[in-house]
Amino acid sequence: MALDHFSHDHPLMLVDEARKEDDDKDEVVCNGCHKPILDSAYTCSSKCNYFLHEKCARLPKEILHHPKHPEHTLTLFSHPPYGEGSECFCNVCYIAGWRWFTYNCSLCQFDVDIICAMEERVVKHESHPHPLTVLYQKVSFECDACGMKDEDSSYFCSTCGFWIHKSCYLSPSTFNHGGHDHQLQLNSFLPYNNRRFAFYCDVCGTTLHPSYWVYNCEKCRYFVHIKCATLEPERREITGEESFDDPNIMKLPIVGEPTDLLAEILNKLNLADNERVTELIHFSHDHPLSLFDTQSNNDQMTNDKIVCQGCAQPIVSVPFYGCPGCNFFLHKSCAEIPRELQHPCHDHHLKLGMCSHFVDWFTCRSCERPSNGFAYTCKLCKFHLDIVCALLPVRIKHEAHEHPMEVRDFTIFSKCNACDQNPGGFTYRCNSCNFLIDISCAMLKRTVKHDWDRHRITLRYPPYSDHPDDFYCEICEEEIHPKFWLYHCQLCDQPFHTECLRPYYQLANVMIGGTGKVDIHPHNLTLIHTFKKKKSTSCSRCGKDQGIIPSTTPGPSIGVTLGDAPISPPSNSACLKRFAVVGSVAVILTPSVGAVCGNDKLSKALVL
Repeated sequence: MALDHFSHDHPLMLVDEARKEDDDKDEVVCNGCHKPILDSAYTCSSKCNYFLHEKCARLPKEILHHPKHPEHTLTLFSHPPYGEGSECFCNVCYIAGWRWFTYNCSLCQFDVDIICAMEERVVKHESHPHPLTVLYQKVSFECDACGMKDEDSSYFCSTCGFWIHKSCYLSPSTFNHGGHDHQLQLNSFLPYNNRRFAFYCDVCGTTLHPSYWVYNCEKCRYFVHIKCATLEPERREITGEESFDDPNIMKLPIVGEPTDLLAEILNKLNLADNERVTELIHFSHDHPLSLFDTQSNNDQMTNDKIVCQGCAQPIVSVPFYGCPGCNFFLHKSCAEIPRELQHPCHDHHLKLGMCSHFVDWFTCRSCERPSNGFAYTCKLCKFHLDIVCALLPVRIKHEAHEHPMEVRDFTIFSKCNACDQNPGGFTYRCNSCNFLIDISCAMLKRTVKHDWDRHRITLRYPPYSDHPDDFYCEICEEEIHPKFWLYHCQLCDQPFHTECLRPYYQLANVMIGGTGKVDIHPHNLTLIHTFKKKKSTSCSRCGKDQGIIPSTTPGPSIGVTLGDAPISPPSNSACLKRFAVVGSVAVILTPSVGAVCGNDKLSKALVL
């Protein structure tokens, strides 16, 4: 049935779906309220692209006793009655620039846009059990939906004092966000099953308050503040220097089990030296080092589990350099690294050196692991890097993130997106969207072998949409945060915290077997692996209890036992402060490092 409407010259026809005649792909907008038309509407029978919502087409021509202007009648106009193309200021919402259907009092020049004019004074919202009353006057208050203090029209509950911005009240129940593939659902609070962990807004990165409204995708645990829903995650355009075509970009994670990690890094960056010198004079050893480059002359030594003095890792394949008489060996790649380098995270040149004593180790500034192998050092700043961290590429591309990342020093209050820890060492950071991972997480292998599972365990990244159930770590039995990385055997459905596997490797850069003396004990000591016991120990020098608390994470620690070769300890070693008598075995907890003297049935542990 045709409708003769005062706002248009031609009759209007009610249709199920409004479409423009010239282009049916364009969004159809109502000529009354300037809002999109998503369902049935009135359209011009003469096909002149004039549309009205069914509700807008049936608005009353007059309003008597409007609550904001009860003394006079308001009359409906097709546009503000101040001339062709004029605009008006709505006296209810106080927003200027309205150009569409307007209720007007000609006596007072009082104007109300049709959205405010037809707004119900008392409404119900699914998020709240009581009726809400609209307050037209803009006031500044802290909204119970978004938690922000802002000046806006509002809805107020006279029963319990619930008070929200009008803009929050009008938020749609579902939302398609540009930063996520799935539709987001509006919740009036953080869902209870997600309150066991701290969750962050995936747009602004700040913590979510459990009582404020939030958009989320439950399947992916994707959360957005209600005020961030109209924002896109910050992105900076990737320049040509940062593109994936950069030859200096190394792709991670590491695949397989590289026998020489440093050589793997140098090969990926095309920096490996393929020249083979049969005899090498190296600063780290008094004798010439011979090249072992065929597996036959290496078989006997690999059976003895030789260790590289440079990176502190086992040597399991050729080529490598060695002095068998002194039991001194180096990977070929470790023997050929430069004596000096400039690292982007330090202002001064770093010089290559080695530890002078078997307990004279350092903590790498990058990965924060102890090591007694080679180090790149700035003595002026007491800055140390193990040789693998020092030669890591400046740029990487990790499969867990869409953009390249660059190495950066740690920043206060930053958190690793892989483990949620505050990195104290170096990180790889995305310049486009501030995604960052610490060095230890960046160097996690794609698959690892572990005693807790007979299969290789795979590194996985969120969202875990194919695994609807919660993950519980097989080692610590704690729930795993669904927004961070984990290791998972899909065949056995056994998940693991990355940090629960990491203690097995925290001491991986410390060489075992060094022997020498310390000034507080008469016997020679040898560095060995020990196993912790759930027992406290007291210092045999001062008698005070060390207060060792057993760790919940299994793994080896390091101790020192009786040996032969005399050697002087470092004068500044803080480890000499604690010397414990513990019976026949050393009690040193992960990731402690210690020394043990096995003299008959009495062992003493020196916690380093």
